Parts: sequence; C-alpha cells; structure tokens
Amino acid sequence: LAKRALDEWRTTYHACKAVSNGRLELNDQLDTKMLPLPPGKGGRYQMEQAEKWRRYCRFERDNQVGEDGFRHAERVGLAYEQSLSYLVQFPDVWLDYAEWKRDGEGGVGGALKVLERGCEALPSALALHFMAADLMEEAGDVEKARAVYEALVVAGEEKKKDEGKNEGDEGDEGDDDGEAEANRLKTLAWIVYMRFTKRVDGVQKSRLLFMRARKFTGLQWEAYAAAARFEWLNDGNKDVACKIYELGLKTFLNTPPYVVEYAKFLIGVGDFGNARSLFERALTETADEETGPLWDAFIAFEAECGGFSTVASLQIRRREALREASTDDPLDAMQTALLRYKFLDLYPGHVDQFEVSPELFEDADNVADGDEDGADADADYDPAGGPGGGPGGHAEELYSPGGPGGRRGPGPGPGPGRRPMVPRELHGLAMLLQRGEVEGPIPEVDYVLGPVMSF
Repeated sequence: LAKRALDEWRTTYHACKAVSNGRLELNDQLDTKMLPLPPGKGGRYQMEQAEKWRRYCRFERDNQVGEDGFRHAERVGLAYEQSLSYLVQFPDVWLDYAEWKRDGEGGVGGALKVLERGCEALPSALALHFMAADLMEEAGDVEKARAVYEALVVAGEEKKKDEGKNEGDEGDEGDDDGEAEANRLKTLAWIVYMRFTKRVDGVQKSRLLFMRARKFTGLQWEAYAAAARFEWLNDGNKDVACKIYELGLKTFLNTPPYVVEYAKFLIGVGDFGNARSLFERALTETADEETGPLWDAFIAFEAECGGFSTVASLQIRRREALREASTDDPLDAMQTALLRYKFLDLYPGHVDQFEVSPELFEDADNVADGDEDGADADADYDPAGGPGGGPGGHAEELYSPGGPGGRRGPGPGPGPGRRPMVPRELHGLAMLLQRGEVEGPIPEVDYVLGPVMSF
C-alpha cells in the first residue's frame, strides 16, 4: 500500500518541490527595503529589482500546483500586491495586474477595481484610465466609459480656466515644462475620446467633439492630425481631411512636425503640387534655426518625385538657411546623401559608415574609460532650458550624445557654442547619473547642477 501511495504522489511531490525551489530562488533576489520611487529615480538597481518583481509575478501566474484554482489566484494576487508596495508608480505593473484579473476569476469587475486604485495612485498615467474605459465599454456600460473620458478632458478645461485667472502670477521654467506635459496628456485624452465617440456614436458626434476640443487653449497639433486621419479613414474624403489640416495651419504653420505630417498626407494622396506649396509656405513662416526637419522632408520628397536640379537647388537653399559651413562639409554631404538615397531602414552602405560625426561618442567614451580630463567643456547642459532642459526634462536628452535611446542618427550635431560651458567634473557626474551607475535614489539632475552652475 505504501509503495502504491508513494508511486502515486511522487510526481506531484517533485512538481511541488521544483516550484517551491524556484519561488525561494526568486524571493532571495527581491529587496523588500527598496523605496517606492518613480521609474528611473532609483538608478539601475531599481530597474533590476523591477524586472525581478515582474519575473516573480509571472512565475506565480504560470505555476499552478494542484487543482485548487482559488488558492492559486490568491497567491498570484498576493504577488502583485507585494510588487506594488515597491512599484506603485510603475503603470505597467498596474496594467498587468488588471489584465490578469480580467482574464481570471476576477473578471471585468476585479480589473476595474485594480485600475481604480491605479488611477488614484497615478492620475497622470492615462493608459490606466483608457484601459478602464475600454473595460467598461466591453461590458456594455458605454455611459460609464464616456464619464471616464469626460473627467479627463473637463479637468484640462477647468485647469486652463484657473490658469487664465492667475495670468499675472510670475511663472518659471518648471511651470512651463509642467504645462507643456499637461497639454500633451490632455491632447491625447481628446484624441482617444474622439476615437471612442466615433466608435460608439458615429462620425458626426466625433466631429462635434473635435469642435469642442478646439476650444481647449492647450490643444496641440496632434489633435488636428488625428481628426483629419479619422475623416480620411472613415469616408476617404480627401477634401474634408485637407480642410481640417488647413484649419490647424492657422495655429501651427510654424510647427515643423505638423507641417511634415500634413505633407505626408498630401504626398500619400498624390497631391504633389499642394505638398510643395505647403513646404514653401512653412519655410517662410518658420525661424531658420527650426527649419531643419522641413528641409529634410522637402529634399527627401523631391528626391523621389522631383528632378535632379530641384534637389540640388533645395540643398543650396537649406545650407544657406541653416548657415552651414561650406559646400564641401562632409557631414552636410552625408546628410544630403542619406535624404536622397536612403529608403526606410535601407542605408546606402553599412550603417556604421554613416555614424562619423566626431561628437557622437566622444563624451560617452571618455567617461566610460574613467578619463576625468576627457569630458567635453561644451557639454550639452543648459540650466535655463533648451531642448529637453528645465526641471522635469529628460536627462538623456541633455547629456547623452545619442539623445533618447542611446546613439544619435547620422547628421550634423547642434554645433559648438550653443550652451553654457560645464565643468568637466560636473559633466562626468551628470553622465553617471544619466546612465544609472550610481546606486540608490537618483535626484533630478537639473536640480543638482542648476544651482551649482548659477554661482
């Protein structure tokens, strides 16, 4: 009898033992004394711990021992709750938790309870609000979903009214950055709200909502591009889409990304004449130092659709407008060659052959090699602002030669003398902080270096 019982339970025993050993191994790697800081503010160690917590949650989800689904759900829920004690400001953990709830015994109701807590902890994480609205729509409660979007956009409208009353108050760079980020989020909320309205109420209601969105003073150009795309995808009516784009030009004619987006649409529908006219209009209304993206898009377009002499003349005009050094500048020639010959991710040669700008990797290599004397005195740090600057800006945009995500693409750099000189010791510190090579909580780099540079 004992032999039969052992044979019967041996397989289950070994399975349980393997799961238990795997759980203990993962638990030993978790730091239960870590502070619940925002993503990136705890350095590389925080990101490593976040991944270990995600791995622990996935382990519990994928390893159900026995047939007791209720106990398994309790264990998975406990794993997520424990991870949120340290990763409460990580939206992906909330989303993963809610998705597991929806697909499991908790259903839509359980997922909504998780998302409600997540929205309270992270009100600026719009993905949590959007997922909650989608779940409500999925459950057939369209009005509750609409209320979620209304809460997001009405909050933006009320905020703008309050700011209008306090126009006389003196602001600072941090307030400007915060307002720009708020406008970006509110614009996305309007776009997703219009998409929802078109889906449940039809195109006409979506148009009315867009008219309402236009009254929001912080609305960005993406809303006009989204509304035009909705019209084109729904009815295929080029004229209506163009009218919306032209409406946006009244405000955003000197905004290169919007002009390039509109030009892409015109080129896509074969309206080459109006595309050329759009580029010319925008170039006359935009400051020369900001016209780089317009020239690049214009040259790339003419390289495909125009003649040889047209591209050559545009190259000369571009050089004069951007005050580039000379006709034999190798970087200028390389940039033009890429615009004319590159297609999607196909380079006219090996990719590494086109990354020849001398400032691309200089600072990173010097700091990585521990060369204290190698930091560039003209490092890209601007305590008063500039691209990516100001409190709340992205450190990688300020200090990494490659910008966000690492290495920068081919093409001329910003040029020397555009930003204040930074002592090499401070630049080395900034690079270390940006890479997360300092253990523990990482402060805002601008707040550390800004006051020091002001002395």
